[in-house]
Amino acid sequence: GAEMHPQPSARGFYGSLAAAVKRSWFGVSAEGLWYGARHLGDLVPARRLLDELEPQLVVLSEDGIGANRVLIRRARARGIRSVVVPFGFPSSREAITWIRGQPRHREIYGMQHALNRWVARRHPRWTTEDGDERFLRSPPLTILLEEALGIAPPRPWSFNGGPADALAVESERMRRHYDNENLPPGKVTVTGALYNDELATQLLRADVAREELYRELELPAGRPLLLTAIPPPIPPRPEAEFAEYESLLRAWVEALEDE
Repeated sequence: GAEMHPQPSARGFYGSLAAAVKRSWFGVSAEGLWYGARHLGDLVPARRLLDELEPQLVVLSEDGIGANRVLIRRARARGIRSVVVPFGFPSSREAITWIRGQPRHREIYGMQHALNRWVARRHPRWTTEDGDERFLRSPPLTILLEEALGIAPPRPWSFNGGPADALAVESERMRRHYDNENLPPGKVTVTGALYNDELATQLLRADVAREELYRELELPAGRPLLLTAIPPPIPPRPEAEFAEYESLLRAWVEALEDE
């Protein structure tokens, strides 16, 4: 509210903006300039790629913060539609977890500086509340540049919340997940997935494939095969079972030893 984030005077705002730009040369706000400049660098390659391939449809694996928006916008300007085939179930909560794991996250993404508060008021869809704190999805200079270039995502806090025309998902479960991410009605369509077809094919020949793998790895034949997977290292969050990645790995190895 206004009590928490008072409106800066014109002098105060422009002074904050000047200080932010000045700080960027010393690394404090360099993230914002770097990510923004990267979008500028994408403009020419996107145009060249479309010139060379002349596609009728652009198919991508993701569409959101830092992913493919320049290409999608360039394609749309030529009347070319785009579809995203997502590879997972990411949620907006992961964005908060990532932000809180960054050094100086309150300084870069929080409401400490007048510039951040001004951007939050001018572009409220870029903000979210987490506990008693408010955060921007990207550094403020990145947001201003993306808005000026017309490549800002419609829903910055939704994974795959960018400007693509459609999402083609593997199942009803994935459709419900992306519906909960507040994507526009009708954007998500259940199509199945080629990787599920491949899994089904391999399940039909699992016994043969297992023996082929044993021979390739020079393992004794006829033994049980245990397939396990662990998540990649990400910053810890308060509700997580493990406070650090090493603890997760240790518990995983100990569980295998117990078996």
